[in-house]
Amino acid sequence: MNTTETVRVAVNEANLVRNLKFAFSNYSTFLAELIQNSRRAGATKVDIDLDGQTLTVSDDGNGIENFQSLLTIGDSGWDNQTQSLENPFGMGFTSALFACAHLMVESRGQKIAGTTMALLAREDMAVTAGSVSTGTRLTLKGLTFDQTKIEPALKEIATGYAIPIVFNGEKIARPYALREDRFDRTATGWISIPDLCSVGTSGSAMLVYLQGILVYGTWSRNSKPVIVHLDSTRFAARMPDRNCLIDAYEKIEEIKQSVGALVHAKLVQQQKELNAEEFAARYWRTALEFAPDVLRDHPVVPSNLFVKLLELQCWAYWFEPSGHPHDLGLVTRDAFERGDLKIVRGRDTVYLEDDPLSAVKRAYVMAHGGLVMQENMLPPGHWLLNAPDLDLDDFEVHYKILNEGVVAGSDCLALQFSIRLCEAIEIEGPWGAVVIDDKEVAIGVDGKGGVVSEACLYVPAKTTALGGGVLQFESFSNGDDRHDETAQDEAIRQYRRWINQARNASPVALLNDLLSTVRVDVVTARGARFILEVSETGGLKVVEQVDAAKN
Repeated sequence: MNTTETVRVAVNEANLVRNLKFAFSNYSTFLAELIQNSRRAGATKVDIDLDGQTLTVSDDGNGIENFQSLLTIGDSGWDNQTQSLENPFGMGFTSALFACAHLMVESRGQKIAGTTMALLAREDMAVTAGSVSTGTRLTLKGLTFDQTKIEPALKEIATGYAIPIVFNGEKIARPYALREDRFDRTATGWISIPDLCSVGTSGSAMLVYLQGILVYGTWSRNSKPVIVHLDSTRFAARMPDRNCLIDAYEKIEEIKQSVGALVHAKLVQQQKELNAEEFAARYWRTALEFAPDVLRDHPVVPSNLFVKLLELQCWAYWFEPSGHPHDLGLVTRDAFERGDLKIVRGRDTVYLEDDPLSAVKRAYVMAHGGLVMQENMLPPGHWLLNAPDLDLDDFEVHYKILNEGVVAGSDCLALQFSIRLCEAIEIEGPWGAVVIDDKEVAIGVDGKGGVVSEACLYVPAKTTALGGGVLQFESFSNGDDRHDETAQDEAIRQYRRWINQARNASPVALLNDLLSTVRVDVVTARGARFILEVSETGGLKVVEQVDAAKN
């Protein structure tokens, strides 16, 4: 073959026009495109009116110079400046052809009108004289979709739009529109941070707009999101809907970095303007995420980063072993370094499986009124990280059981354990010695391989809340990880009886404790008296009812 065959890109124009309706993701796209056209034409507002099946869109912009450009796919018809700044695609208006049966466009004293079927069939349409000399008016008759969806769609479009949108005479709210007095200029565009205290910390949203169209985020009336209006010379949206950025993942990460840099700058400024206490109380959580460097040497820490131990308990959803020391105020570096505040790092719950002295350490901290710090709320290198860690060897304690007594009983729950009486537990630690004489404390016993499989629950002489110490190694969860309160109460009652019996409590006190949960019919048994017999195994048996009158 001597001739050279050549090929080139071509367009099947009929098929392209016929399938345009599948290019747009939803029916409301044409509304956004029409409003966008008005803004690009220099309009100061857009009026949209709905009357039955007829929709009219009017603006006060520069109008349409060439009606053919309006209907030419890929030819935007905009001037060079608009094309360089906004990259118009030249397809948006054609989406309106699929939204109605009849279309009329009026601008600069001219108009075109006809059926959309004829336009889509690429039939010629005459340009005739029209009555609209200023701006543009577009009339769509015989709407092909549910017109009740127009108002909600317009409200969503308007949220960040540059010019007002009026629907049936009422202005639609534009809460996130670009206003230079509320926005900061950055490398990515304009950014507004309405609430520096909560940005990034309480599920706060970020809404990103390009040319007034939302391209990232979800709009919520009740949120205070970060608002970003992108520089259209640096960012491009996916055509034809423009509701998603090209290279969205990378671009959103870039935008987040820009937001983070702005937040950091604002926090640095706030740290200069506010006193140390006010800055810590107001901006700690935000700074931890966006500006940890400004916290590293900040001399004050808010008290809500600490907890005060109220009980010695293992972890469970339903336990509340600690409380926030709201009355403490702010924690200062000077007070910590002088030793005025006893602060430790670690968990606020007992975990004998990790550390057999876990309960001993926490009993020691409680006795000193110490605070347990949430480590994840401190930046790397912070001065409070010099506090000892309860769960590591750098918090070393030694204990001594004073006047160890008899074993009250043994059982097996999460651990094999025994309950033993004592006068008190003396604990020596980094803050000096304390004596625990009114609180049960469980001490683990290392088994094979250093695994704690047994424990001894020591009961000092002045302890009144008896049996509850078992909660230091048993959470009483059922198979669904729910609290088995009945099993917990029964176990604690049983252990309390063991302890009372080992303490040589009177038989009357033991029986009253045993019978405290028994309930009978008041009407028939009220005031009745019985003689009980205790069997060799500890069971009770009624042997005689006593007539109250004979006594």
